[in-house]
Amino acid sequence: MNKSKKIKNRKTPISNNAKKSQSDTDTDTATKPGTTAFKMFKSQTSIYSIGFLLLCLFFFINSGSSIKFTKPLKTKLDYNYPPENMTNGSSKNLSALFFENGTQVPKVMYVPQVSQADKLDYQAINIITGRDIKDVDIKSGSLLSPLLVARPVGSEAHSKVNSFLSSKLKEYGMEVTYDNFTESTVVGKKEFSNIIATSKNLGSAGIGKRLVLCAHYDSKILKTGDFVGATDSSVPVAIILSAVQMLSEIGVDLSPNSVQVLFFDGEEAFKDWTSKDSLYGSRHLASKMDSLKDPSLSSLGYNITQLEMIDLFLLLDLIGASNPSFYNINPASSNPTTSSIQDNSYSLLAKIEADLYDLGFLKKKFLNPFNSFSPFGKIDDDHRPFAERNVPILHIISTPFPKVWHTLDDNAENLDQYTVNHFTLLIRAFVLAFLDIHI
Repeated sequence: MNKSKKIKNRKTPISNNAKKSQSDTDTDTATKPGTTAFKMFKSQTSIYSIGFLLLCLFFFINSGSSIKFTKPLKTKLDYNYPPENMTNGSSKNLSALFFENGTQVPKVMYVPQVSQADKLDYQAINIITGRDIKDVDIKSGSLLSPLLVARPVGSEAHSKVNSFLSSKLKEYGMEVTYDNFTESTVVGKKEFSNIIATSKNLGSAGIGKRLVLCAHYDSKILKTGDFVGATDSSVPVAIILSAVQMLSEIGVDLSPNSVQVLFFDGEEAFKDWTSKDSLYGSRHLASKMDSLKDPSLSSLGYNITQLEMIDLFLLLDLIGASNPSFYNINPASSNPTTSSIQDNSYSLLAKIEADLYDLGFLKKKFLNPFNSFSPFGKIDDDHRPFAERNVPILHIISTPFPKVWHTLDDNAENLDQYTVNHFTLLIRAFVLAFLDIHI
């Protein structure tokens, strides 16, 4: 199909209406000659003062979804504390060495291009997704509904969700392993379990691109009741499962590329968000992957760590509420290659969304342009331990946070089916584009 040809009124599992805005006009009044200068100065001063107050009010409201709480001194939006074990990008070597036929061969980091979107068959992707969209149905979806439960660390529901995710990943042909560990927390010792799933068909070359899809599967403990965390992060986990489901259905051999899924445990703070009381799973796994050789490649004679295999770390969070907004808020990197990967990845995702919108497969665009200013600053999340080690990041998290964030209202009843369907289709298309898979 020619992607450049717009197709209107195409049936799709997704629909919604757009909004329009209007602008106002201002008028000026004349003054007596003797007081003109004074009144002009007074008028300009008042305008500047009002503008300054409105700007302060805007940042006060939007910068801290945390104002909803009595004592959340640190939240995901507070990223100014010194990160522990900061490596300043020295850990990840952008030219990690492989050994091929006795000769050292560098793995060059893959920089995606926006033009890769032009190769996608959007109609085929939409047809495949249309068949599977029922699986992310809020009420009865086989991939989403089992996740719409309170699942705090250590609970029976948490264990059941862990087993459900592992079973699905194995069903889709992934090799599943676990990063189980016990750690002291602010509420005592807790047992955590990160889920790691890697595509099996790496082939004999094994040094292609590796796309890592990530989300956390635990839910926060609230004193007021059972917190489901539908956007945080039941929906992101279901979207990732759907992307892996697609790869299984089309039966493509990914060689020499690979896909890895990381479902983190212990993302949520047990009390207040700090550098120590949060990100338990991702902090542990990033450190582990930075020192261990990649098991799928060591048997082939390649000398490279699991962390060095990652070409892009795609993290999804806070997705599922109606009318979300997204910005390019990837962490800054002093390494130009890492910066290019991050910038191009966001631009590629935005281009795919725009294409799907132009062709009528999507009814909205939620991603702001690449160079749009985000008033929300840095956001702390599971990507931090990996970004500190210079892993390229694509952080897709709605900003501002959903109104239901960290409240009992973050449940199935307040999810928006269109938004869920929108990102299911979008992430599927991005995976295919990044890995250069043509269907």
